[in-house]
Amino acid sequence: MHSFLPGRLVMVDIPGTTLEPETAQFLRRHHVRAVCLFRRNLANAAQVQALTRALREVMGPGALIGLDQEGGAVVRSTFLPQPPSAMALGAAGSEALAQAVGAAVARGLRSLGINWNFAPVVDVNNDPANPVIAERSFGEHPHEVQRLAGAWMRGSLAEGVACCIKHFPGHGDTHVDSHLALPCVDKPRAALEALELAPF
Repeated sequence: MHSFLPGRLVMVDIPGTTLEPETAQFLRRHHVRAVCLFRRNLANAAQVQALTRALREVMGPGALIGLDQEGGAVVRSTFLPQPPSAMALGAAGSEALAQAVGAAVARGLRSLGINWNFAPVVDVNNDPANPVIAERSFGEHPHEVQRLAGAWMRGSLAEGVACCIKHFPGHGDTHVDSHLALPCVDKPRAALEALELAPF
């Protein structure tokens, strides 16, 4: 019988642009298999490739190495070609274009050794006062968000990079930045299912 390894269920971040011995020891000791990278971890392509190789040596071939590379304002790897925002893709309205962008983003990430992207955003941009979503959304209609985000995901998955849709259960109709406090959407369930929850 296999022992339960809680570290397999968590994702951690790491300091710096190299895998320091004490960090590697921590990952091994706790059987961590998922790491989230931020801009502080990314200097250039060669450095990130070395870092992701080192992480895989410690965490194994099943390691999940992720970051946020949505396009528009939310990109962690600034030295890769910069993808358009979801709002720009929503304005174009083309599934083929959204799929091509998702694939291009994934190819860039995969070249660095990254196999999980915390994208696309499937929040509906239904409230102009929302302080967080704006250009990160594919549009103000749930069906359009679902259609274009789905195409973006198909492109990414075809190139071997997993996606993580966000921000469940929907961040569009709130006036609070979730990085600072807990936003709430106070609506009947039917209204939530028709709008916020529909793309998920």
